Amino acid sequence: MYTLLRLTIAIPFLFILPGFFLTKILFPSLDRIEKSTLSVLLSMVIVYVSLFAVEKILGKLTSFNTTLTIVIVNLLCVTIFVIAHRKQSKPS
Repeated sequence: MYTLLRLTIAIPFLFILPGFFLTKILFPSLDRIEKSTLSVLLSMVIVYVSLFAVEKILGKLTSFNTTLTIVIVNLLCVTIFVIAHRKQSKPS
């Protein structure tokens, strides 16, 4: 039961959210299916490249390093989205 709960919480943070926020900014004119596909692929690339970089810098991955990296990646993507969205919605 605990593993299922952890997976349910982790899947969006790994495979959806980072790419979703960046796709909304970088490709606003795509339709829903294209955005969904691109957000999943972009999320996988962002998370795995960041984990690869952390592993190369620290020498090994622990559950703490992995969790912290995923949280930081998601926060960075949300921050970039919020900043870009505010700049777009400001009247000129």
